Amino acid sequence: MAYLTRTLIALTILTTLIFVPKGSPTWGYAQAAPAIAQETQAVITGAPAVDPTDRILLEGALGAFAAAGIDVSDVTVRFHSDDAGCGGYRGLQSVDGAGRYTVDVCVTHEREVLHTAWRTKTLLHELAHAHVESTITDAERLALMELRGLDNWNTGSWETRGAEHAAEILVWAVTDGAQAIDFRLDQEANVEATAELLLGLGATA
Repeated sequence: MAYLTRTLIALTILTTLIFVPKGSPTWGYAQAAPAIAQETQAVITGAPAVDPTDRILLEGALGAFAAAGIDVSDVTVRFHSDDAGCGGYRGLQSVDGAGRYTVDVCVTHEREVLHTAWRTKTLLHELAHAHVESTITDAERLALMELRGLDNWNTGSWETRGAEHAAEILVWAVTDGAQAIDFRLDQEANVEATAELLLGLGATA
């Protein structure tokens, strides 16, 4: 019963991602989401095995980024059934010595709706981190911090870090506002200009 409930919730979210009217930037993309086996390395871990509906959420997340012109298909994504794989955090983004990015999603909840919603947001947030960190230049990093009135990138408390503002605003942008910016962050300071900067990261001239 729990599996069926989670599957229905995940399918509802994926349907919303595909058929919400198109905006700019957009969460409502017209094309089908990429096939996971071809686009990314999704690894399901944990004991017992993590609910395979996580793959549905990953498909929707990849599609949302792709519709915004962002390719995160080379990121390895690992889902866990507890927070041990994330050092006690809800999720993590890491990079190895060869520049390969990995996202770990660990957050869970006993209520099905919250479980799905939290894993969706965490997955999007960590994928956003991976994209930003792999593409942003020093000049762009400084410009983003100036737009947001910040003076550090990844030190100090969570809400003062430019890296967290970048991830939250990029998720807000690629979901056309369906995923709200975390309430701890300024909701008004140059949000659209920051989103425009983030959506242009890595673009070729």
